[in-house]
Amino acid sequence: MRKTAVITGASAGIGSAAALAFAKNGYDVVLNYRKDEKYNMTLNIAEKCRQYEVNAICIKADVSDFEQCQKLTGEVMDKFGRIDVLINNAGMSRVAFLAGHAPELYKEVIYNNQFSVFNMMSLVSVIMKKQKSGRIVNISSLAGTHGSQGLTAYAAAKAGVEAMTRCAARELARSGIRVNAVCPGAVNTEAYAGNLSELHLKEIKRSIAVGHLAEPEEIAEFIVTICSDKFDSITGEVLNITGGMVL
Repeated sequence: MRKTAVITGASAGIGSAAALAFAKNGYDVVLNYRKDEKYNMTLNIAEKCRQYEVNAICIKADVSDFEQCQKLTGEVMDKFGRIDVLINNAGMSRVAFLAGHAPELYKEVIYNNQFSVFNMMSLVSVIMKKQKSGRIVNISSLAGTHGSQGLTAYAAAKAGVEAMTRCAARELARSGIRVNAVCPGAVNTEAYAGNLSELHLKEIKRSIAVGHLAEPEEIAEFIVTICSDKFDSITGEVLNITGGMVL
């Protein structure tokens, strides 16, 4: 029986790259997306996944909402009967400075980046405990440990994700479940590099020791690697992939 990987926020960037990487490694994959306009993008990735002769399905759900997460996990279990890997990639960022920072905006960012991880981990951990095995990887950010002006809500959310990762790792280790966070630096995605001016992008590249942005495929392959049964002792870690951006 093939293993099943669930990837939230799988329509683009690291999420879509992760879906393809797991499919390439023989996993059935579940690609989650939130907005209707993301459906065709997600479906296109699912079709590419199927080229590796695995099953790939798309499920629309706002993972910041617990009830929608229940429906998502229920649909996965009905289709595949198991969840071996959970990649919590869904999230969002909004630039807002402290003076005049709208509480509603702060709450939106916290819910999309932090509650989404809590919701999915709390539900999937029950499934994995019954299986006595599983891998959970939460996607964090350098903002969570180093901060960034204008990203107070996002940084707070990601710091919370890293704290939850460590707590869950301790709680679930004896059940055969490993929980880690991956913390990318600057990644060549539309959501990140696509929103930067050419000048700003050059400045960022100069701050990276290797001199270039990471590709989402590189992050994805690393995620697949740490989800392997060969790395049973890696849990509770926040694993940086920054190209020497932070040393």
